[in-house]
Amino acid sequence: MIYPFFQKINKSRDFSFEGKAGIKCKYIDKELDAKKIDIVFPCKGEDENIELQALVMKNEELTYIPEAKRVTDEKYKLLISEKDSIVKIQIHCSGNKSFLYALFAIKRMYEANLFPIGEILDYPLFETRGYIEGFYGTPWKAEKRPEMMYLLASYGENTHYYAPKDDLYHRKKWRELYPEKELLALKELVDLSNDLCMSFCYCIAPGYSMQYSSEEDFAVLCRKTQQLHSIGISSFGLLLDDIPAELFYEEDKAIYSETVNAHISLCKRYFAFVKALGAKLTVCPLEYFGDCSGYYISRLGQELDEGISLFFTGEDICSKTIKSSDAIKFERSTSKQPLYWDNYPVNDAEMFKEMHIAPIKGRDKDLFLHSKGIISNCMEYFECNKIPLVTIAMYLWNPLKYEPEEAFTYAVNYIIPEDEREDFLLLSEHFRTSCLKAENSYIMNSVLSEALMCFETGHFPEAIKVLTEYVAKVHLAVSRISPRFDGIYKELKEWIDKYILMSDILENCLMLLSGNTENREEAKKLIAEKMRIYNNNATILTEFSFRAFVEWALEAE
Repeated sequence: MIYPFFQKINKSRDFSFEGKAGIKCKYIDKELDAKKIDIVFPCKGEDENIELQALVMKNEELTYIPEAKRVTDEKYKLLISEKDSIVKIQIHCSGNKSFLYALFAIKRMYEANLFPIGEILDYPLFETRGYIEGFYGTPWKAEKRPEMMYLLASYGENTHYYAPKDDLYHRKKWRELYPEKELLALKELVDLSNDLCMSFCYCIAPGYSMQYSSEEDFAVLCRKTQQLHSIGISSFGLLLDDIPAELFYEEDKAIYSETVNAHISLCKRYFAFVKALGAKLTVCPLEYFGDCSGYYISRLGQELDEGISLFFTGEDICSKTIKSSDAIKFERSTSKQPLYWDNYPVNDAEMFKEMHIAPIKGRDKDLFLHSKGIISNCMEYFECNKIPLVTIAMYLWNPLKYEPEEAFTYAVNYIIPEDEREDFLLLSEHFRTSCLKAENSYIMNSVLSEALMCFETGHFPEAIKVLTEYVAKVHLAVSRISPRFDGIYKELKEWIDKYILMSDILENCLMLLSGNTENREEAKKLIAEKMRIYNNNATILTEFSFRAFVEWALEAE
């Protein structure tokens, strides 16, 4: 199966190569950038048994999305045929963006060695699909950012918001221009975003220290924006979140009387400035979650220019669900469709002991009809982001066919090497504790529940069998995961350490219950001491069922 699911496919059969396939670009329309082929297929192979042709065709079929009722430049059509083990793929697209998405779709077929022979018509349903480096904590290393951008672009995301809280020039030193070295690093990322047809939005957060009535402060903001525009940035974010609700400067109080008036004035002036540069603007308001019909957000939304996008996180800062009905209420109050800043998989602030590796859930399938789109806030754990973000990208492309667990399995298979997947899945089932309230430790909970039922109903051998099989699997997974200290396992170290302790405790409980211990009282003391250490470790891993089972085992005769 090729993911994300194509919107429309009409095929007669599937075809797979017996050996290695190679790419040959036979004809590419001159309107298209041939560099896109090298971006997607840096090594085209030697056999050249896949032939590509690409044609620019601007008609209703390729420029209009009927489900979303909007014009697009992201829609493409593939005509795939095969004869004598030569696969010919004709790409119909409206321009470079749809051409790139078609190439990435072909790459997924190539990697899966699965080519549907027939016709494919594909396009995204959400208009804005992206991610934001907007967490509190250590920013990603500059050399890692291109990797994430490429990964998410390959799954159809079209927007990156740059807003790392600990980038001093983004927030604390917002008045200062970027030094040449840092500016050059940022430009390299902007250039890559252009190659990947991804909008790069630089966010600036002046709210903590800006005097809204100061012409000097506004001039500084514009000067900083001009510097960033000079390296190719044509989209900006003005972040007014996480700042004091009341005006600080007496001059501002005298002119604006209340915060919303100051913010409306700043946003209007700043939008006029960026619009003159040919750029776009997104605003994150002071009140960015909760009651979307409140005074501040209603006034701000209704008075801001139509071209400004407005961030909102939903009912909560980290929303369990995002419903279309709530998006409709937001538009009714603010006269704008919300652009959701979705705080998942981020795990900063009080969530820093949680690990969020699970599929996105709780977002309505028709939300694309009532919102500008979704921008997902990431974790500081670079590698751990990849699995949930791939599932989010799949939802954003085709929410009507999105199935969370199927997407999760695909993402794990794509990110984790084959020989590590079984162990990783056993570990990662304990990473379902988040704002989404997914089912944490589902496998372990089921095993312990079954074992307890067997014990309580007198089926002792069955209980020991169930526990023995599970403990053996966990113990084997621990033995293979423990030596791994790079990539995702390095980021997961504190969770893995607690997982190892959990494995030891379960093994000790099994020995106690099966009678394979010489001194039961000493064995109980050992388990109790390990549980004390386990419970004092704030890292979130298992649900209450684990502690409940251990307590039961210690009391069992």
